[in-house]
Amino acid sequence: MNKILSMIMLISTLSLADIDMKSMLEKTKDAAPDINVTDVIEKTKDAVRDINLTEIMDKAKDAVDDINVTNMIDKAKEAVDIEFNWQENLKKAYDKANDTDKRVMVMVEGENCRWCKKMLHRTIGDESVQKKLVEKYVSVKVDREDTEAMKNLPEIKGVPTIFFMDEDNNIVEEVIGYFNVEDFLSYIGDVEKKIK
Repeated sequence: MNKILSMIMLISTLSLADIDMKSMLEKTKDAAPDINVTDVIEKTKDAVRDINLTEIMDKAKDAVDDINVTNMIDKAKEAVDIEFNWQENLKKAYDKANDTDKRVMVMVEGENCRWCKKMLHRTIGDESVQKKLVEKYVSVKVDREDTEAMKNLPEIKGVPTIFFMDEDNNIVEEVIGYFNVEDFLSYIGDVEKKIK
């Protein structure tokens, strides 16, 4: 039975490839004299003719047309619902905080500080941290080599240093070093208790 099925599949494949049917027919008859190869070939051709490629393509196009990319993007934005971004400088951060009735989070970083990069990407880059910060803070990064910006902040002992500031720009809490997501979220919670 397996030989018969294999022969049928071979014949089907070859018939689609425009191979010399007479030659194939003779070879198949020699291999399996009790199979009506002509009948098998005709049935295979009929089956192939019944496939309406135009109809299949039209259905595929309809399915693709039903996909509303704009709607998908909007739904993805709603699911994330985070518009976290860094302010360009301290003044803009303070102005935005006053306009939106939020507090300010200042991250002082160093250009070659690997812990600063980890803090930015692993911790502050985390969706749950960003969501928490967006709720109550305007965030700004300051490079410790930026002497003008550093005049408005207390002396730092190392980087990364993060200052949480109240609505009057008074420092409520100072965090030094790298924190993982869980610890940083906990720390933000402690800061919130102090500010209330």
